[in-house]
Amino acid sequence: MMAEYEAGLDSNIDVYIQYPESADRVIKTILIADVNGVDYKLEQVKNNILNDNGVPNAMSYNLAFRNESNGNVRKVDQSTKMLDWLKILTSSETTLIFQLV
Repeated sequence: MMAEYEAGLDSNIDVYIQYPESADRVIKTILIADVNGVDYKLEQVKNNILNDNGVPNAMSYNLAFRNESNGNVRKVDQSTKMLDWLKILTSSETTLIFQLV
């Protein structure tokens, strides 16, 4: 399943996403972009990803990243811009995770 975002600067990226109900990482291809140079806020991107994948109550989850080499989880500040977290997300040892609030 693909989550799509309107594009100015289109980027197709394969990312591993882990949902709370699954211990397994699932590969997803996500089209990430910005519109007219305006960077999306994380809350909108998080809700789009969760809603597109049938996860109910998207507002009850926080977005975070887990470093697979050391297990550290970095919670994402909602004011963080999408292009900033894409740098984290596309690193080879990072899993995008959703944590219950």
